Formats: sequence, C-alpha cells, structure tokens
Amino acid sequence: GGADDEEGTRWHALLSAVCHPLLALKSLFFLQGGSRTGPLVRTVLLVVQATAQYFAILLLAVVSFGSSFSLLFLAAEDPDLEFDGFSSFGRALMSAYTAVFGGLALSELEESTSPPLANALLAILLTATTLLLVNLIVASLTNVFEEISERAAAEATAQQAKVVLEYEKTGVSGQEPLGGKWVQVLRRKDAPTGL
Repeated sequence: GGADDEEGTRWHALLSAVCHPLLALKSLFFLQGGSRTGPLVRTVLLVVQATAQYFAILLLAVVSFGSSFSLLFLAAEDPDLEFDGFSSFGRALMSAYTAVFGGLALSELEESTSPPLANALLAILLTATTLLLVNLIVASLTNVFEEISERAAAEATAQQAKVVLEYEKTGVSGQEPLGGKWVQVLRRKDAPTGL
C-alpha cells in the first residue's frame, strides 16, 4: 500500500526529471527546421560541439583539484568545521566547480590542513579555468560563428529536409508518406543541371 505508492511516486518523479530535458532536446531538433528558430538552434548546437572538449578539460580540472581539496579537509578531521563543502568527495567536486564561478570564499580554505597549499591550489584552478579556458572557448566560438555565417542558407535547407524525413518516419502507419512516390532532390542553384 503506502510504501509502494511512495516508491512509485519517487520513480515517477525521477523519470519525469530525466524526460523533461530529453523532450526539450527533441524539440530542438524540430525547431531546427523553422526559418526563424533554425539558425539560432543550429548555432547553439555547433557552439556545444565546439566547446565539448573544453568542458572535458574543465571536468578534469574540477575532479583533480576537488580531490586535492577533499584530501586537505579530510586530513583536518575537525568535527567542528564550519564549512562542510569539502567533507566528502562529491561535495568537494561541487565546491571546486562553484569556485570556478566565484562561489567559494577564501576564508573557507582556512579550515584545511594546510591553508597556504589550499589557497595556492585554488589560485592555480582559477587561473587555469578563467584565463586559459575562457580565452580558448572565445576563440573557438569566433570560429564557429564565422563558419555558420558562411554556410547558413545551405544548412537551413538541409535541416528542413531532415525534419521532413523525421516526420515521415514517425508518421501514421499505413499512410502514404508526405512526399508521395517521388523524391525531391535538393541542389544548389549554381550546381550543374546535368547531374
């Protein structure tokens, strides 16, 4: 009875929490075919692709420095620590991640085993992430925007075709596809016509 209902509600909430972002991602696919939303969505997707490797480097930095902070605080073994952000590995990762965005006060590092080492590690983390990675990301994004502007019209036509094909695949069974029995060939205006 009651325990099963609570467990069912919990699973429903967990699955819904995962499904909503996935539904939004699927909606982005169909928005790519729109004349107004398409260029914006394609730009966002290309930016995500271009910055994925930088986020992998950021993840590596957060994990390595977070584990260092965790060790410095675990070695202190003070039960009266006022700051609990590094008391476990998971919390240390979140604290290192928020530190990248300015969410960590320097006074919180004073409770570690070695405050000078903790401050030096934080300085290295912030320098590496804010100066180096941000500049690399900005340079990469500049290249992405130049690339997008060069081939915007061709990409818009290709995405509209992908949306139509996806719609036809998911159409009602037994119903003739939207294109009927013919296939439309998409060709650039300046392409030779004898192909």
